[in-house]
Amino acid sequence: MDVTLPTMKPGLVAAPLWTFNDKAHEEIDFEFVGTKGLQLNVWANVDNQHKSVWLKWIQLGDLSGKRYRLGIEYEAGKRVAFLIDGKEAAVVTPADTLGGAFPNKPMKAYFDLWVAAGAVMDAGWAGKWEPMPASDKLVMTIHGYRRTDVDQ
Repeated sequence: MDVTLPTMKPGLVAAPLWTFNDKAHEEIDFEFVGTKGLQLNVWANVDNQHKSVWLKWIQLGDLSGKRYRLGIEYEAGKRVAFLIDGKEAAVVTPADTLGGAFPNKPMKAYFDLWVAAGAVMDAGWAGKWEPMPASDKLVMTIHGYRRTDVDQ
């Protein structure tokens, strides 16, 4: 994924690359969280619930307008590698996760912007969202995207 982030605001989450399998309760995320920075996250099925089993903040601060090439290398049940601008930013295996829970099903890739607001969201995580005037726009530019399935 080649992306330029929008102007980030407290409460805004830019997720330019994440994978998800709803039925399996599994997910892998790049999340730019408000003006706090970039969080990497691995979610797995724990007792039939969608739970974060590993996370790491890797770049802190306001990353508004920055351009990144992001990638995820995923070997189901074995390994997740997070790539930023062609370099490994983190590698996660079952040995690194809570109780060894780890994604092991096929996932689809997504990208989106969303607001961390409402009763179930902790404003301490992404910051407090302040509604914007209708005339304001948030733009995340996707310059390109490629998916490659690797036969094993």
